[in-house]
Amino acid sequence: VAELRNTVDKTTRQLLLAKIRGIVKERLNYPAADEMDDSIKRLKYIRYADDFLIRVIGSKQDCIQIKEDIKQFMADKLKLELSDEKTLITHARKHAKFLGYDVFVRKSNDTRRDKNGHLTRSLDHKIVLYVTTETMRKKLLEYDAVKIVKQNGKEVWKPKGRSYMRCLDDLEIISQYNAEIMGFYDYYSIANNSPVIDSFYHIMEYSMYKTYAAKYTTSKKKIIAKYKKNGVFSIPYTNKKGYEVKREFYDKGFKRKGNYRTAI
Repeated sequence: VAELRNTVDKTTRQLLLAKIRGIVKERLNYPAADEMDDSIKRLKYIRYADDFLIRVIGSKQDCIQIKEDIKQFMADKLKLELSDEKTLITHARKHAKFLGYDVFVRKSNDTRRDKNGHLTRSLDHKIVLYVTTETMRKKLLEYDAVKIVKQNGKEVWKPKGRSYMRCLDDLEIISQYNAEIMGFYDYYSIANNSPVIDSFYHIMEYSMYKTYAAKYTTSKKKIIAKYKKNGVFSIPYTNKKGYEVKREFYDKGFKRKGNYRTAI
């Protein structure tokens, strides 16, 4: 670089620039690393209610010792027993469970241009939050909105009408489905893969159609034809002011909210 600054000849400068670009490109092919990580250990404690997660940069032996220290502290000071079955040591690249999310670290070797236009690569290891298929499966079963069957050795999810809701009026049914869908989305909206919630939504949508169909002893197809106009399913009702209005079924997608970045 110093040689480039001191060179005025145009041809020589072009050759030097090509050489520098080649060196930068070659350097970016090497794995990202932080030279301080071998000698500096770090620990971060995160807690919500009685759930906690400890993030450790160090060896597995460090993690084992930390777990034993916590176990001893809880026994001596709090008179509580730490469950070995529930308190796991998990490598950062593997999925750990915390507050309903799968948490893991994804190493980023992506390159980008800095403010000066230079090609750089971040050394950050990015923490990723996932909402899993199993999480959606459990919630759908809890709502009694899905029937799971085996076909050719594979699990198939089929929407199920909720018989206990047939006693509700039409507005209450759509309102409850909306509340359950939006509640699930609100909680998992910061997940990096939040768009997969669409799978949960699809089952809930057709569960609702089947619930209305059972209530009126008709077919799902006829319910959709009656209440779905221009791609929007809605239930008409009269509000407190006497106006005829409609309650629409949620259909605004599941885009990730916020731009949360955590590095270790």
